[in-house]
Amino acid sequence: MRDWLAKLVQFIEELGFDTEGLSREQLLYRRRRAYAHECGHAAVAWLSPAVVSIPGITFRRYGERAAQTAIQFLPGHPDYLIENALVTLGGLAGEVLVWKRVRSGGFADDLPMALEALTKFLERSTVGSIRRRWKDSLADSGLDVAAMMSQRPPADLAEALNLCFRRAKRLLQDNRAGFDRLVALAERKGDLTHDDIASQFGPRPWAPTHPH
Repeated sequence: MRDWLAKLVQFIEELGFDTEGLSREQLLYRRRRAYAHECGHAAVAWLSPAVVSIPGITFRRYGERAAQTAIQFLPGHPDYLIENALVTLGGLAGEVLVWKRVRSGGFADDLPMALEALTKFLERSTVGSIRRRWKDSLADSGLDVAAMMSQRPPADLAEALNLCFRRAKRLLQDNRAGFDRLVALAERKGDLTHDDIASQFGPRPWAPTHPH
């Protein structure tokens, strides 16, 4: 049992979390939350027309202390920026669905990345175009993810960020069975491959432009 707990502590530390003073239950909670986060990225990417492939999910990247979902976007896709923001926010949406809250350090990276994509998107479009695109996702007031940033972005960017988060959450809700199966598989297996993701979701709704 002691060896098992030592391996669990090592796993959590490799994800970049401080483990000092945490109980076994708290360590398990953090590990399972990391699975929900990365599977959220992968599930939203699987449903995105701007993603060519999802090679897999790595939960332990030695020397980098982080989990990562490898995603390849289609260069030049007209919806690249908005889809990039959706996939980026899929991790937070995954946590909220499973745990009803966000507590991982993922938002420290995910929110600035999503904000960068949306800043570029709004240089050539408007928040109104996002509202019109996803009318079915707007009923859920959801989490104010813009408020999680150290400095709240301007109103249009904050709204775009929250709209994309709600849309990512809606995509996971609409495909909840596959998402839950993927999280469960990650909990059993750890690192996942493209074929692992495919086994839980079936064929992608968008045909990839070239093989994974």
